[in-house]
Amino acid sequence: MDFEQALKDVFVLLKPYKGKAFKLTAFINSETIGDYSYKRSQLSEAIKYCFETECPTWSVISEAPENATLCVELQCSDVDKKYVDFDGLPIVILEQNSEKELWISGLSSLDKDMQTCANAVFERLSAVLENFDFEYDNIIRQWNYIGEILKTETPNGLRVQNYQVFNDTRDAYYRRNKKASDFPAATGIGMKTQGLIVDLFARKSCEETQNLPLRSAVQKDPFAYSEEVLVGEKTEKKPPLFERARLLHSKNQTQIFVSGTASIKGQETIAIGDVSAQTNNTILYIEELTSFENIQQNYPNIQLKNRIYQRVRVYVKHRNDMEIVFKICAAHFPKTVINVVEADVCRDNLLVEIEAELLAN
Repeated sequence: MDFEQALKDVFVLLKPYKGKAFKLTAFINSETIGDYSYKRSQLSEAIKYCFETECPTWSVISEAPENATLCVELQCSDVDKKYVDFDGLPIVILEQNSEKELWISGLSSLDKDMQTCANAVFERLSAVLENFDFEYDNIIRQWNYIGEILKTETPNGLRVQNYQVFNDTRDAYYRRNKKASDFPAATGIGMKTQGLIVDLFARKSCEETQNLPLRSAVQKDPFAYSEEVLVGEKTEKKPPLFERARLLHSKNQTQIFVSGTASIKGQETIAIGDVSAQTNNTILYIEELTSFENIQQNYPNIQLKNRIYQRVRVYVKHRNDMEIVFKICAAHFPKTVINVVEADVCRDNLLVEIEAELLAN
């Protein structure tokens, strides 16, 4: 099926969700920036036509979906919403009682130079947060789609990697703007085309809801990685600033946002070259991280008995591995919608990365 027909078919299905949708993420197969820009413009028109003044915040990611020309993830809610246009960027605010969430998607720069992209995106993010009276400390979950994530160049004779450039820039903006010592849950994943796209949501919670980082007993905190696992010849390379997961814990339920997780034990890649083993390891680490025992180890006063996976997204480095990875994930998450896309992971020797969202009580 060609892209234009896929676009028509998808948005016929999405039309009934007008007024409920607050975030849309589209995954496409694009090898060049020209093809990406064309498909993004077509999607932009379709989104505007479908949702009119109740437009969800949206982004278009050049990560090819499994067995499809186009894959769209749509997040919906019956909570009261405000749909706002901020200088051409659709923003959605969810409000319930004294809780307020700010959803931002498509913060982007498509420049070839990652430093230029990162500076532009974080400057725009700073402006959006300030405009809506949110702070960097309010960010709960962040998605960082990094064009040619493993690409290295040698400006000034020093080898630098796109992912490391992003991490160094994120560090600079977080250190400048954050007061808290912990970080959002996050995914840092590659795109086929150049540039940088950031999606996120921030939340202002009432006193009854706790916003807590969740640490792993198996995997080292990413922000504590040593320089030996960071790529590049630059001195003082900054580690990736994110938590393994975050909890939004209240009296009635707990939401768990699991960051992009891979086959890393401590800070070292495990099962190099074996995609099945890496997938199983990753699932095991997510299970251990979100287990009731680990949550209680982190927070003795939180006692949970039930949990359910609401969403699982899987990034696979090589297209030929997508089927086997999906089968493993489908067997482990049988009642969960699983989206599998082709994307480069943040290390040469990592073949798969998985993120998830859970509800627990």
